[in-house]
Amino acid sequence: MKKNLTILTLATFLAGAPTLCLSQIPSFGGLGPKLPGANAGGDLSGQQTSLVRSYVAGGKNVLLSQSKLLEALGLKDQAATAQATANSLREGATTQNLQDADKVQSANSTALADALKNQNSTLDAQSKQTYTQGLALLAAGLINYTGMRQDVAGFSKGLTGPGAMQAGTKLQSGAFNIKTLPNSISNTTSTLNSAVSFAKSHGIEVPPDATAALTQG
Repeated sequence: MKKNLTILTLATFLAGAPTLCLSQIPSFGGLGPKLPGANAGGDLSGQQTSLVRSYVAGGKNVLLSQSKLLEALGLKDQAATAQATANSLREGATTQNLQDADKVQSANSTALADALKNQNSTLDAQSKQTYTQGLALLAAGLINYTGMRQDVAGFSKGLTGPGAMQAGTKLQSGAFNIKTLPNSISNTTSTLNSAVSFAKSHGIEVPPDATAALTQG
């Protein structure tokens, strides 16, 4: 009975997640750390630790990029919030930590989307430099996320095996990554596209990594 309840709890957590279609997630040639035993259903707790570490790395880069871009565009308060959230996000993040960081990312993405529509914005030399730094960090975050494709596939497959019964609800952080990664990739790609377009129309340097990330994505 206890084992059945554990399986039911994990299944309920994942019920809202969209079916993961790997062909819909951009590939960067296998970039990103590979999870030990991922393809063979290895230790799920160990896989989750590596998965969360990769997701946190991507999240920190995106939040730091948002801080730079928001600062360059004059949105100082939101830039400070993004910076503080990035500083607080750590490798051992809980599901709640990841959810909180995603909420801040989402709010920042909306603010950036609105600000980037203003084609009359004028940036001074220092702001342009800060903006370019933001582009580089955003590209790094996108590469972090897309490099998790194989990791997510292995962990997702493992959740259907006997290891999931033993670990139960301790796998919620990894399950959260499965659920949110497609949206994280989509939102980051969209923001980077808009940010690069804005840069090109305002005489701002676009780092090669930003262009490469969009091409490969």
